[in-house]
Amino acid sequence: MASSTRSNLPVIEFSMENLNPGTNSWSLTRTDVVRALEDYGCFIAVYDKVSLELHNAIFSASKELLDLPTETKVLNTSTTPSHGYVGQEPVLAELDQLVMRMVSQSYGVEKYYDLLLGSTSYLLRLIKYRGPQPDEKKLGIVPHTDKSFMSILHQRQVKGLEIKTKDGEWILVDPSPSSSFVVMAGDACMAWTNGRIEPPSHRVIMCGEEERYSLGLFTFIRDLTIQIPEELADAERPLQYEAFDHYKFIDFYYTDEGKRSKCAIKSYCGV
Repeated sequence: MASSTRSNLPVIEFSMENLNPGTNSWSLTRTDVVRALEDYGCFIAVYDKVSLELHNAIFSASKELLDLPTETKVLNTSTTPSHGYVGQEPVLAELDQLVMRMVSQSYGVEKYYDLLLGSTSYLLRLIKYRGPQPDEKKLGIVPHTDKSFMSILHQRQVKGLEIKTKDGEWILVDPSPSSSFVVMAGDACMAWTNGRIEPPSHRVIMCGEEERYSLGLFTFIRDLTIQIPEELADAERPLQYEAFDHYKFIDFYYTDEGKRSKCAIKSYCGV
């Protein structure tokens, strides 16, 4: 298993009061966001709208929920794969919307933003990892990219999240204070940006006996065929993806062909 280093992901501040479209702070932050997504596929956002009280309440409730017996939790099911017992977090949805508006503005395709926003569905997942037994592997989640459009991840107290850079280095992300979140592009974002933003491979490594709790907010585009903006395809960067349905792509990913694919989104709708 490749070695990992401490986190040196870009850290971007979203907590300034005047972070509004048209302001200098907005323009500077937008540049940082797009550069980070193009270079790493992710960044750490400092976003203080999630108060310490709300943060603690969420994790207290998640511990109660995730400590329920397995036979109780599996009763909460969904027809969409990986969409069982979940909730929503509107404060984090606002962070996602800020990022997506900045990305669309930077690429000159803001006219499509409202259409995407109106079809965006948010999925909040609360996740528990137990420490490995002496005879078990330390790998909590195998390396993968998210099938979402964007993901916002937060881990509390116990480290474990590692993100792979384009150079093949695994970066260990330190546990976050209540106002820090990892913002990460998903496969659908790569297709929509015509390959300009690539989702990073990431994994969870568990060490020691302490349980690990984390949350993730994942965005999906529902009831809309995602069209790659014509402005993002030209002679230097020809069209790489056909229009696609996000939820049908998720269904494809869970087929045998999708699971075998090195890049499911390219197998599903790549040109």
